[in-house]
Amino acid sequence: MKQYMLDTNCIRYQVNKNRTLKRASKRFFQMVEQEKESDSVRLVIPEEVKEELINQTYGFREVFDNEPELANIKHFLPQLPVIKNNINYEEEKIIRRLAALVTTRFRQPLIAEIDKNFRFPQASDARILGSALKTDSILVTNNTREFILLLFLVPPQSNRLYDLEKADYLHISTSLYNLVWKDEEFLELYQAFRQLS
Repeated sequence: MKQYMLDTNCIRYQVNKNRTLKRASKRFFQMVEQEKESDSVRLVIPEEVKEELINQTYGFREVFDNEPELANIKHFLPQLPVIKNNINYEEEKIIRRLAALVTTRFRQPLIAEIDKNFRFPQASDARILGSALKTDSILVTNNTREFILLLFLVPPQSNRLYDLEKADYLHISTSLYNLVWKDEEFLELYQAFRQLS
């Protein structure tokens, strides 16, 4: 079964004022509906996204009086199964270190292949990345720059990171993947992560 794990922006963009982002979100959900006709497809959210959406409702209600956002979150939350956070603090730290290593040490070849302004994930994004990895989910987000590490933790050319706005999967070359996997510090950190999993 194909499982898409949605980042917060996939849901929020349904009612976004930016037409490009709103179209991107709607296009993704239409694609999923078409896929459901021939494949077994499941949409889920990690616990971290559920909490982000719940916390954002306070701002939409108390500060911004944003009824469309509130209605959108209220519509989506009950429909989407929640994947419990299965990343502990030590795993989260290693994910963040791995991402920092990859996005700094290999910045130039990454930029040559994927034209993004990379940065390593904050704690919440590290938990989302870890949840997608551990559940073999396709991570769907408009913020792919925070999740680029995922491409180095799955086999090259795997369809595991979906760029919402570009409506396509991100990939890295086998040569870049192999270059990173030859890095001793990367290997040490990855082994430490695997021992914790």
